[in-house]
Amino acid sequence: MKTVRKILVVGHRSRPQVSGTIDELRPLLESEGEVEVLDLEDLEGRRGNLVADLALIVGGDGSILRAARSLAPAGVPCMGVNMGRLGFLASYQKSDMAESFPGLMNGGGRRVERMMLNVRIESAGGNCQEIPALNDVLISHGERHRMIGLVLDIDGQSVATFHGDGALVSTPTGSTGHNLAAGGPILESRLESMVITPVCPHTLSNRSIVIGGQSCVRVSLASHDREATCIVDGQVQLPIVRGDVVQIEKAVEKFVLIENPRRTGYDTLREKLHWSQAPHYSK
Repeated sequence: MKTVRKILVVGHRSRPQVSGTIDELRPLLESEGEVEVLDLEDLEGRRGNLVADLALIVGGDGSILRAARSLAPAGVPCMGVNMGRLGFLASYQKSDMAESFPGLMNGGGRRVERMMLNVRIESAGGNCQEIPALNDVLISHGERHRMIGLVLDIDGQSVATFHGDGALVSTPTGSTGHNLAAGGPILESRLESMVITPVCPHTLSNRSIVIGGQSCVRVSLASHDREATCIVDGQVQLPIVRGDVVQIEKAVEKFVLIENPRRTGYDTLREKLHWSQAPHYSK
């Protein structure tokens, strides 16, 4: 008896372009397996009850970041159909699907494991909250938009105190996002490492530092600051106060991403971020 394969389709169904694309792709998907369509809003509530052979995420990279926090712990491999702008993670186009999708269901495509972070907020009152991150963790100012001081420890060693808009801890996947905009380096996506980048530091000496993936990073507020915000993947905001500690480590689970073998990350850097283009000399 042939095993019926399960395909999970995820996206913002309230957006006409996304819902229209899902409707167009559905006959193709149903020819390959049993299809379940979930709105991104409902995905997190199903985190402990997600079983699928493949997840198709229709949207931009932001949709993949949001979906990864639920799908990575379930071990579901994911592919993205790009409805957004850059498409670093969502590397397939709707026009690719008729030719590519049947092979993907049989193990095709370039399947890579992306490192994730586990963010643990230890409150001064003894409570703890944990959340996974695929891109980055930003510790920044609270409701009052003012410069803050952050104390950084790595593997139990005191490293630095940043004064500025905050500090950013990124995975290789996230290094092309906020980290890049803040002046940090691009990390090759297969690396097991983290990059720590001060955000608008009030000094001439602070620079990014790349550390091993096995390291444990702990960030807390300097003694003169009362509040800040921990922002995970640019999507989840968690308030922190003096005495709280944000601990950031490599997560146990990894995000399995099916990349388009016709495109590489370097293609995206070159074509969409215009990396290493020749200067425009006058004639």
